[in-house]
Formats: sequence, structure tokens, C-alpha cells
Amino acid sequence: MMIKAKVGQKLGRVTRISLVGLMMMLGTALVAEARPQRSATTPAMAMGHGGENHDAADHNAADYGGEGQEAMGDSEEPMPISTGATVSLIPASHGDHFAMGFPEGWVVSHGATAPHLTARTPEGAPMMVTEVAWQAEAPTQIVPALLNEIREKGYTMARYDAIVVDGTTTLRLWLADLPESDLPYAFISVVGYSDATAILTSRYGTRSPDLDNLLSQIHQSFRRSTPSTAEPHHP
Repeated sequence: MMIKAKVGQKLGRVTRISLVGLMMMLGTALVAEARPQRSATTPAMAMGHGGENHDAADHNAADYGGEGQEAMGDSEEPMPISTGATVSLIPASHGDHFAMGFPEGWVVSHGATAPHLTARTPEGAPMMVTEVAWQAEAPTQIVPALLNEIREKGYTMARYDAIVVDGTTTLRLWLADLPESDLPYAFISVVGYSDATAILTSRYGTRSPDLDNLLSQIHQSFRRSTPSTAEPHHP
């Protein structure tokens, strides 16, 4: 099955059948145990609260039908065309859990009670905030809750696709119409492993090809460290 990019979709207006189809396409509803339903973990909980382990089959590119992408339909939010220029990133590690690169000058802070990292642009630069939340739950638990919350809040999904990050299939979502007046856009990457999930969320105020390229490279720099469900050790 070819993974296709979808653009200009408002999840608040789609039917449950459409939502089920999206999750099946992404491989999160291919087994009976993964029927779409609200998980005990919501995206809000994911931004800094741990969860219990859940057994799940490993997810990789083969599970989702490969890396191909194909545009579908017209978009209310035109897909930015990135210049593809390489961005210099400085790695930031969060204990034994993960590492991710950010441009020079970004201010990085670490959560005190859960595997959670926040990076902000320096003072004087256009505001952008990137957060990384590490969950000890498989993507079969995380993705349905995330999509349900997006649908219920009526956010516009400008587009979505799936790529490989850190050797595992990653769902990417571009959202608009967020309630934050200064940061109405969000770019989310859900990096799924067999026993854990990383949710990368970048919020920003304006859209441009260069910004799309920057955020894509930041998210693609994500790497899992030694697999562990232990409490984080802050540097």
C-alpha cells in the first residue's frame, strides 16, 4: 500500500470512518487490539507525563508500505516547497532517552519529572517552540488519541505524510487554526518504536518554505538513545 500525502483536511468535519481509514493507512489499526478508541494517554498528557509499557509489534517502513508519497487533491493550505538547504544543528541530549539537533542560539530546557525537552528561538528572533515528549507506550496507543483530539478540537490538518526517522516510520502532521494567537501553526512528528513513542511538536507563527525546511531537518535529527523506560537523568 502506497503511503500518500493528504492536504487541506479538517478533521473536525470528517466522519469516524475517515478517521479509521487514516489510522489503518498508517498501520495503527491493523490488529484487533488496536481498534481506534481514546487511549488513557492524551496529547496533553504526552507533553510531560509518562505512561505504562504496552506490548506491540515493531513498526518499520515495510509495515506501512514503503516510503513513497503522492499528493492528493487540492489544498486549502498550499504545500510549501522547501529549498532543501542543509541547516547546521547542534545536538542536545536528554539523558539516556533521546537526542535532537537545534540551530545555534536556541535555548534548550529539560523537564524535571518526565522525559520532556523544550527548545525555543533566542530573544529577538521570530518565536518558535519545539517540544519533545517521550512516552513508554507504543504508537498503537498514542496515535488514536492524538488524532481523536485533533478531530474533536476542529483543527485544520493542512497535510500529513509518513517518512523514516531514526530507522522507524514516522507520522508527520501539519496543523493550522490553533488557539494560540501568536503561534497558530504546528508541525508534529510521531516517531514510533515497538515499546515507546516520541512526539515532536513545533509551534510557529508564519509559514514559509525555508521554515518548513528548517523544522523538517530539526525533526529528522531525532535519535533514540539507549532503549530505557527508567526515569530520565538530566545532564
